[in-house]
Order: sequence, then C-alpha cells, then structure tokens
Amino acid sequence: MFIFGDSLVDVGNSNHLKFSLNKADFPHYGIDFPDKVSTGSFCNGKNAADFLEVGLPTSPPYLSMISSKSNENFLNGVSFASGGAGIFDDTDKQ
Repeated sequence: MFIFGDSLVDVGNSNHLKFSLNKADFPHYGIDFPDKVSTGSFCNGKNAADFLEVGLPTSPPYLSMISSKSNENFLNGVSFASGGAGIFDDTDKQ
C-alpha cells in the first residue's frame, strides 16, 4: 500500500526530518501498542492506514528507506505521509 497524507496517517516520516518541529517521538504516542514504544505515528495506537492494511505488510516511512541501496523495499508499499503536510506554505504554522 502506498500512503500519502498528513499526521492522520504519518507513521514516522516527520521524525526523520532534520528541522521539523512536528515529531511524534514522545512516549504517550505509543502507549496502546504492545511494546508501549513510540513508533513515530501521531496517535497512541493504530492510525487509519494501519486499519486499512490489516493482513498486508505495514508500509514503512519513506524517509527511513532512502538510505537503502536496494529499491526492492519500495515494491511492498511505502508511506509518504508527514505530519503538518499541506498545500499551503503556512499549513503547519500557527
């Protein structure tokens, strides 16, 4: 599955951005997962994309894969979603 979107379906791309203020690496973001570890998702459990891909391999964050020398990892799906994403320059500014 190939996923595009914002924080509603972000699985960790924002955590790989060097200058992003939108990071989901705090402990409470993973409290409902079995290991109680933050995964980079902006929710405390599964997000909408996780429920859609039940039975499929999970789609890893694109930015976690760009250093890979093999493009085969992209064949099973990837998530391009990033928290704060939008079409306007001031989408994530308040």
